Amino acid sequence: MTGGLGALCSANHDHVWRSASHYAFMSMLNYAKGTSMQVSVDSETFDIPGYAIDDTSQYTGKEGLNYIDSACAWDKDNNRLAVFVINRNEKDDYALNLDVKAFKGYTKCTHLEIATDDPELKSRYGNDELFVPKENPEAAVKAGVLTTHVKPLSFNVLVLEK
Repeated sequence: MTGGLGALCSANHDHVWRSASHYAFMSMLNYAKGTSMQVSVDSETFDIPGYAIDDTSQYTGKEGLNYIDSACAWDKDNNRLAVFVINRNEKDDYALNLDVKAFKGYTKCTHLEIATDDPELKSRYGNDELFVPKENPEAAVKAGVLTTHVKPLSFNVLVLEK
């Protein structure tokens, strides 16, 4: 199936460029290797009301969705733990505390983030570098707890290595 290719790149008649989702998918391709780990998230929640566009397109509401969502992969062969975190909140950043005590010796931490102050920003030819993940130097591991902040409407990759 090739339906997802449009999410990785876009084109007009003269140019090809990377969309914002390109970098998120590339991060997953690079770091989501090994064993998928179960993640438990405790964050504020929000509700989505149900609605009907017409007689055939109706959407049920959802309640208690976490603003923070995550997934995790442990690459035992390369001594790397990758945690993918999204913040769905449009206005608030959140302090993030990850208990990684079970991964003794995993003290080197890199926090890559894709975020912008302009939620209306769109990918187009000439500005596709706006969505390149940037390193957040705030992330640190102390006493088995990784601490950092995640910006509003952001995609984050936290990589811990021995």
